[in-house]
Amino acid sequence: MLRCMSALAHLPDTKQFPIRHVAQVTGVLPVTLRAWERRYGLIKPERTPKGHRLYSEADIQTVHQIVRLIDQGISVGRVRQSLSGIGKEEDTVSDWPEFREQLLRSLYGLNAMQALAVLRRVGALYPLHALLGELIRPALLQLQHSEASGRWAFRSMLMQAIHLYMDQRTVGVEVNTRQQPILISRCLAAGDDLQARVFEAQAREAGLDLRWIGSAPSPLAFADLLQTSGAGGGLLWEDAEPVDDWAAQLQQLKHASPVPLAVAGDFSLRHVTRLQELAVPVLAQDATAALQMLRTWK
Repeated sequence: MLRCMSALAHLPDTKQFPIRHVAQVTGVLPVTLRAWERRYGLIKPERTPKGHRLYSEADIQTVHQIVRLIDQGISVGRVRQSLSGIGKEEDTVSDWPEFREQLLRSLYGLNAMQALAVLRRVGALYPLHALLGELIRPALLQLQHSEASGRWAFRSMLMQAIHLYMDQRTVGVEVNTRQQPILISRCLAAGDDLQARVFEAQAREAGLDLRWIGSAPSPLAFADLLQTSGAGGGLLWEDAEPVDDWAAQLQQLKHASPVPLAVAGDFSLRHVTRLQELAVPVLAQDATAALQMLRTWK
């Protein structure tokens, strides 16, 4: 049964945290936290004399609860009723079908900037994992099964918009500069970068300095960059299936890398047993566990 807002409000509030801390521990962008406060009244942080927001432990728990409600399919506009115990489970109405229609309409009109505007507008209200699972992936799937002759162009424009959005989303995100950056690349097989870019954004929003550098020409080239750049670790993100002897290439990379290394992506899930035999670490599938693993790389 859902806790009400009043119950959370009575928790002891001995500590207060700035908005960047709340964003890092909840995975919710500052712009989204501010929108939840201003437009929907979901959280009410205190203010310093200079106007800076300060959040209590109860506020952070409320944010976590809002995310859980969104994950249950409740639109952000109806979250307040659910938090207050007013809304009913059967009354929940999702905004996602309308968002998907707006995004697809912009793509069918070959308007990449309009598609980007939809991603930005929805991304300002919802966490990244919800944006990916409820808007981006369904749109890609619908385009994949479309019989329209221009579906290749629609998908290409959507990927352009996604990459632009990810770049804009991570600009200005505060990361832990005391930890050396972790570089993320691929070099075993061609493929799109969507999952890698999403994880990069999740990591940076959690305070980790993870940097997508694109496709490396070879494992040794990636190892050389890890050494010369002063990186604190390397993450090899592979989704597609390699054609060549990937085990030998990974052994090359493992022995040449001067820093901690792990493999991630769909490829690592398909070959987890073989990777364990090679003693090549596999990034945890759960995002929280994956981020915790990367935090141990000093």
